Amino acid sequence: MKNIIKVIIFNTYCCLAFANMQLPGSFSMIELGKPATDLLHNGRILYVPEAIELRDQNIDLSTINPKESDLWKSIGFPSNTDTLPINGSEYSYQGTLLSRLGNFRFNAKNNEGYTFLLGKKAFNTLLRAKLLQKLGYQVPALKRLASIKINFKTETEKNTFVDDLTQASFADPRSHRWIIEEKDTSLVLQDVIVMNQNQSIYNLALGAMSADVIKGRRVFNSLLAVYNLVDISESINLLSFESHRILGENIVLPYELASEFSANVEDIQWIGRRIAKLNRLDFEEIVANAELPQEVSKVLVEKIISRRNSLFRAIKINFENIEFNPTVSLGEQLVNGKILKENWTGYASRFAYGDPETPLSRSEINNFVKSKLLSNAIGNSVNFFNREFLQPELNRDKVISKQYDKARLDYLFRVFEGKSKNT
Repeated sequence: MKNIIKVIIFNTYCCLAFANMQLPGSFSMIELGKPATDLLHNGRILYVPEAIELRDQNIDLSTINPKESDLWKSIGFPSNTDTLPINGSEYSYQGTLLSRLGNFRFNAKNNEGYTFLLGKKAFNTLLRAKLLQKLGYQVPALKRLASIKINFKTETEKNTFVDDLTQASFADPRSHRWIIEEKDTSLVLQDVIVMNQNQSIYNLALGAMSADVIKGRRVFNSLLAVYNLVDISESINLLSFESHRILGENIVLPYELASEFSANVEDIQWIGRRIAKLNRLDFEEIVANAELPQEVSKVLVEKIISRRNSLFRAIKINFENIEFNPTVSLGEQLVNGKILKENWTGYASRFAYGDPETPLSRSEINNFVKSKLLSNAIGNSVNFFNREFLQPELNRDKVISKQYDKARLDYLFRVFEGKSKNT
């Protein structure tokens, strides 16, 4: 009977043990981990051991700013879109660029060279750009164009362009997405984002960061929370009112490139305090920068504010709650917080499929309860497995390893000293 009970307990624990895995975008609320490598204190950057020493003295590292640079300053940078073209401009195609999955970028020029971005979620770039600017980051000029005309050298070049766009975007560009007019050697595209071709600074608004760039720096690691906050799926209805998931003592901020980040809670609390300074008008301006349909913008403001509130509660910082309306309505296309119209004239994205989740919905509560059960079970699971199955093997391997090390050391003594270490 005891063995049967052990098997049942062990199988249950094994099913739950995966919860202890470090998920991309997760950080512990208990274990602070390695401090950021760019913290500026008393006029100089702290070495990691110095930061740990300050932490041991109960100094809150989340209140220390990173070193300022051409990418981030506490007072921010002026925004400038004056150098970008206007709607309806005509360009000569130059070539495609390597892009993130789901995006399509290409270069084209008239008097000046520009880079253009197409994608179902391309509007996120504009959301990130405005939010980053309000948090003190410098972002290259970029904006949305309602339509542009692209001229190609040959029909073959045009068809290759369309094929590449199809593969990159996972959509048929001719099905009322981006292509609204087509001729033998030209295309008229709608819903396009434009930026200068030659940029002197890293474009953080694109949302693509690598661990090689981040290198433990707070100024970059903290962007996980920024990207997560406005990481909008093509359908606004699928965007959760909650920004995070709780897994035991860990907070998970989902983002498609979250695995590149190594943020700790101090990094997230630092950027959280900067976000907390933004008011409702700021969030309305952030959303307005994407030039979305009025109904889409209205519900998106409410969802982002809700996500902001939920993040602050999770990371335990003092903040002033901003009220939001999860059942906001406007006309016939936005009812009780849900967008009802899928296709919108002038836009490539489908803003309405799937159902929205309201705060404290049944699924959110279930997820919370499940995460608690998973996290509480994992410690017992690992301990049980180690004690009952692995410990005898580990003890035997440890003894053999010690004997091997002892024999090797004794051999070296005989070679170089002419005698055994034990004599």
